[in-house]
Amino acid sequence: MSDAVHLTLLLPGPQPVPGCDECRKLHVARRRARHGSARADANVRMRRHQEVSHR
Repeated sequence: MSDAVHLTLLLPGPQPVPGCDECRKLHVARRRARHGSARADANVRMRRHQEVSHR
């Protein structure tokens, strides 16, 4: 059996678009997240918002 694989590369979270209230709210929620899965959820919500609203 092979050794466990350790993944260390973390993608940076999406950056809020200046002047967008929804991006700001999602950014604040991400900063206030208490554990990794909540931060990951906030990143997903911000990426989805940006795909719809800023592309």
